[in-house]
Amino acid sequence: MTISEAMREPIDGPTASALAEAFATHPRQEVLAELAAARIAAAPALTVAEVFQDSQVIANDLIFATTVPQWGEFRQTGALVKYATTPVTIQPAPQLGQHTVEILRDVLGYAPERIEALRAAGSVICAA
Repeated sequence: MTISEAMREPIDGPTASALAEAFATHPRQEVLAELAAARIAAAPALTVAEVFQDSQVIANDLIFATTVPQWGEFRQTGALVKYATTPVTIQPAPQLGQHTVEILRDVLGYAPERIEALRAAGSVICAA
């Protein structure tokens, strides 16, 4: 089979299956060393746990750590792209109801009494 034929195969085609079967019987570092010796660029596919411990990921500041009162301290992947003149900020996901009052009041123009009535009826959740 030629390289162009293999490239036309589906991602889970026969070549991929044969490679997966061959790689499964060898330790990852051994396979990477053999590929490097053959001058084939390759890198390991990391597990989620490995990503957060990878020296290259850490050196490139790709982990965002913060503390959220409801969750405590947590880490997630950070900004994967860095711009020279435009800083990228990462924020944790909003908590349930965190922006409800702002949206109802500032975007939809609801009066405080109407927001309270919706909250009391269980129609909306407003964070404390």
